[in-house]
Amino acid sequence: MHIHVKRSIIAALSICSCAIFTSAVYAQSSPSQSNQLPPTVDTVNKTQPASIEQCQTKSYLFECEHDNLITDTLKHLEGFQIWLGGYVQNTGEGIDTYFGSTDSFDLAQGSRLDIMLPMVLHDSGKVEFQLRTRAKIALPKTRRSWHLLVSSQDSGITGTTNNELANELVAENNQASLGLQALIDGTKNNEISFDFGVKFANVINLNPYVRIKKRFEWKPVSGWNNRMINTLFWERVDGPGFNTKVVLDKPISEPYLFRSQTEGTWWQDEPYYDITQRLLVYQILNSHRVLTYQTWTRGDSLSGRLKNTAYGVNVNWRERAYKNWLYFDVQPGVEWSDENNFGRPDITLTLMLEMRFFKKRK
Repeated sequence: MHIHVKRSIIAALSICSCAIFTSAVYAQSSPSQSNQLPPTVDTVNKTQPASIEQCQTKSYLFECEHDNLITDTLKHLEGFQIWLGGYVQNTGEGIDTYFGSTDSFDLAQGSRLDIMLPMVLHDSGKVEFQLRTRAKIALPKTRRSWHLLVSSQDSGITGTTNNELANELVAENNQASLGLQALIDGTKNNEISFDFGVKFANVINLNPYVRIKKRFEWKPVSGWNNRMINTLFWERVDGPGFNTKVVLDKPISEPYLFRSQTEGTWWQDEPYYDITQRLLVYQILNSHRVLTYQTWTRGDSLSGRLKNTAYGVNVNWRERAYKNWLYFDVQPGVEWSDENNFGRPDITLTLMLEMRFFKKRK
């Protein structure tokens, strides 16, 4: 959905976000936090902290909130969350689990539903808004190896990444998807899965697909934690291809973590490949707040040689607002694109609310 608003409104919102960034973000930060997110715990029956010391080490933003309107609203919303999916604490890999990337979604056990509401404000006055959903439903009597996959916008090839860019969050992708996923090899750090299903913009134009995904993680070397995700796929519309993603993580010093992420896709029918390189620094302010500084560049070989098509920078503020299922993001960013010969940059402010619904594991 696209609408236009006056630039003055965009400017006012940007100023407000900057004010939040420079005050609220650091107001409750703790310089002694570790560069690893603390293990999340089941907070369903957790009582409100009784002391100032406990409030200073709270695990989510509204844990010590006493405003009746906020607490009542969150309790009603939590009732819906419990009714829809149950309440469970999932496992994952620190940052990826916190940000809800496709890697953590794939590794999640049991059933899970994610609802994301991104809104992107451009300095040109354009405002983009979308409702995005993805669900992973464990099938009974299959030893947890089969899942039903449902998504409002298919991202199974390239997946989603931590701190998605504004143009990725609201990309024009009208193809929902419905499929099945089988876990072929569940060996820790060496998972292999097989997906098949159909993508569709309507009931007439169906686009069946088949995917085999292998995720491999190396043993840490000199402090580096490295992993690779490879996906071999076929689609009726776009044909066969191969996607690979390499993620290199290294703690710098408390509370910082550096990440290099390289992702590329080869399309056989064209043929051409595209590649995106991201450099990220995570600053873990406390157990419920993370800042991410990102620079990125993207290119493809459609012209016959690898050509840079876009690059940019952004800063993301990620907040665990309530327990372990309600999050929000504020992300200002700047992007230069070859669409206007890298002239006037596109300045954006991205706001996103994310809710996660879980079915309790038995």
